[in-house]
Amino acid sequence: MDIKDKNWELYIARPFTLFGTSLWHEWYLSKQCRQIAGANVKNCLMVEYPKGMVRYYRDKNEQKKLFLTFSNLVLKKRSKLERLLKKGLALNERAILAIKKNDFKNFKSAVDFLIELSLLCTVLPFRSGDALTETAKDRKIFNLVKKLRMVSYYERVINKVVIPLAFKELKLAGLKNKEEVNFLTLNEILSKKNINLQKRISDSNKGKFFVYKNLNGVEKVDWVKDPTKIIKKIEGNTKSVGIIKGNVACGGLVRGIVRLIITNEIKSLTFNKGDILVSTSTSPELMPLIRKCGAIITDEGGLTCHAAIISRELKIPCVIGTKTATQILKNGDEVEVDADNGIIKIIKEK
Repeated sequence: MDIKDKNWELYIARPFTLFGTSLWHEWYLSKQCRQIAGANVKNCLMVEYPKGMVRYYRDKNEQKKLFLTFSNLVLKKRSKLERLLKKGLALNERAILAIKKNDFKNFKSAVDFLIELSLLCTVLPFRSGDALTETAKDRKIFNLVKKLRMVSYYERVINKVVIPLAFKELKLAGLKNKEEVNFLTLNEILSKKNINLQKRISDSNKGKFFVYKNLNGVEKVDWVKDPTKIIKKIEGNTKSVGIIKGNVACGGLVRGIVRLIITNEIKSLTFNKGDILVSTSTSPELMPLIRKCGAIITDEGGLTCHAAIISRELKIPCVIGTKTATQILKNGDEVEVDADNGIIKIIKEK
């Protein structure tokens, strides 16, 4: 797959399937995003690596424009921002009902709801939160953002509502189980496009990784053996020098063993009390591990990110915004987390 058509820049990384990947980009490509923020992201490159984790790249100019629109909501459109955040709280209540009882009539209506839910309850507080300060001027909006950042329903809506409806619509086309939906894109499902699904499943089982590109709504999917070649072309080589730096979310000094968490499916994971939780970001689904961990380290994060809020409330040492922690640290590494100064030292590599 040719990646030279845009000036790609890494945005974030998240655990997603191919279906989840295409749906994720649709949040930003949608008319709802333009209505809320005043801008869209029309182009993306998304690379699966390692298995189940997707690196989301955007064109630098589009990324800059979108970030600016969210900052302007905080700086210039407070009444609109407050109204949208309150609407997000109402959508969360609707999501709870939908998870308990899937009452959507069809796949398309569920997707439209999911996009609005994701934008107002996840993207908006995430992006606008970075432009806030904990001052009296921002307190009302800060509390709304904090309340939204404490919970997350979009993943459960995908699994409990959207995927079952997609399977119901595609069952007549030969799909055998719900898991097969994860090997199709949103546009392929909506258009009922004929795809060699078994080849995709076979490629995945053989250890290949998907690469998804969407340029102005035109998408392409490839399966490759070594996606690190693409990643290195965009990001360059990331070499460990024994020290990682980030921003302080909650102070403290601890030593522990690294546990790299790249999925919200945590039931089968090994995680001991005092282990150092290292992830791209945290979410409410990771709370059982957070309550056991000695410290939190994330690639991403700002003042109102989930890791920052939770670490301060639970008084857990936390360093956010390291950008490269999940690339440098490995399961089993021993590290010292100096969260007073935002420094992580590798004491002993696995």
